[in-house]
Amino acid sequence: MTGMESPGAALVRGAGVTLVIVATGAFGLGGLFSDRSPGESLALRLALLTLVQLLGAGLVGLLVPRWWWLALFTAWGPVLLGGVGLYVKLRHQTTFPNVRFLVLSLALPPFLAVAGGLLGRRWGPRPS
Repeated sequence: MTGMESPGAALVRGAGVTLVIVATGAFGLGGLFSDRSPGESLALRLALLTLVQLLGAGLVGLLVPRWWWLALFTAWGPVLLGGVGLYVKLRHQTTFPNVRFLVLSLALPPFLAVAGGLLGRRWGPRPS
């Protein structure tokens, strides 16, 4: 979204960012919510989620370097799930979710999104 960019190119770039945000968030939501496959370890699941989060946020940083902070929105899936879990825990005084789940869903994805957005901004063209 530079000053010399045509309106059509800006629209395509904005649509690309939106698609990346929706896809990355949905993958994070499914990755945290679904059961693991037989033979899939927790370490592998977390590594895949971390990789997808960093790649998605980095892509947002590449597509819109000046607005790299939009990469935070790639964490919508895990944060939504963690927020619902926290609400259930506080509202109904249950043991769900445990602390590990809350950290993995509420703290880690936004941190990874910021890191990915900054990395994408660093890899991409310099804003003019």
